Amino acid sequence: MKSVENRIAWLGGIIDGEGSVSVRRKGRYLRPLVDVCNTNHAIINMVISIYEEFGIKYTLDLRRWKNPNYRDCFYIRVRSRAGVTRLLELISGLLVGKKEQAFLALQLLNKSGSESELLEHMYALNRRGVHPGTSATTDLCGVHSEGKRYVDLSGKEWYGRAVADANLETGTIYRENVEIR
Repeated sequence: MKSVENRIAWLGGIIDGEGSVSVRRKGRYLRPLVDVCNTNHAIINMVISIYEEFGIKYTLDLRRWKNPNYRDCFYIRVRSRAGVTRLLELISGLLVGKKEQAFLALQLLNKSGSESELLEHMYALNRRGVHPGTSATTDLCGVHSEGKRYVDLSGKEWYGRAVADANLETGTIYRENVEIR
């Protein structure tokens, strides 16, 4: 990749898709973490080169699986306060899926806002399974409800029985069997 902007954009996409952003409390200290997990050596090497280009300190860990059908997995972790802050300042405007986690992490690291509320919100966003404001069946592109109030992807509130789907490219929402009250 030639330009610095392209490399930063690429890194933002990798962290958005293959990484995680979190801040945890350990005793009285906050522990920030941005990590990327991947099995592809070229991706790992590119992430490392970008980190080194911007002076971001990292650790590289290898996880070997007992199952011979699984490939070894590399974890690149940025754990220092300065490193996480620098990294998130570089990529936070480029993130889509982890934009809120990056914003919360920067707020926590810069001590702006209620620490306990920000940490609680961060934990909720990073919890496996259902995220705040969604149900197990509405995660990406659909709403499926039976006799319940819900909000579809356009933000419109509905009550009743519905099956809805969305075309994520056009933003069009399709509804079938909708019963509105």
